[in-house]
Amino acid sequence: MKPNSFCTISTNKCKHELVIFLLTLSIHHEGTPVYILSDKETSIEILNMSPKIKLDMKWFIELDEYSNKSRAEMERDGIWSDFQMMKAKVIEKALEIEEDTLFLDSDMVILDEINDINKDKNIGVSPQFIKEKN
Repeated sequence: MKPNSFCTISTNKCKHELVIFLLTLSIHHEGTPVYILSDKETSIEILNMSPKIKLDMKWFIELDEYSNKSRAEMERDGIWSDFQMMKAKVIEKALEIEEDTLFLDSDMVILDEINDINKDKNIGVSPQFIKEKN
């Protein structure tokens, strides 16, 4: 089954990735609600871009404190973990309104319709298969 909604987070350092994510998601899930926790600059950029993204985007501007910071800078400043917890926050916001939501990182490229969600489960997680290079 298809998810009822999607959610993600992004700041201006990664807004170019968010554009690709949203455009490719809109090809396969046109009109679907997408909950986006971001900084103000990112929301303005996306909302003013062309072509218009054919999703029901719901913006929460709560990441301004992370704007203009790379992961390395956030780790140095001791706020990387706090930033990562914003993923849970946007999931909570989506679930206040939607029956279910699928969180996807904003650097994803959607190549096909997502329609294999098992809605009999309360939560689903995906393992990370990224291996660090030595």
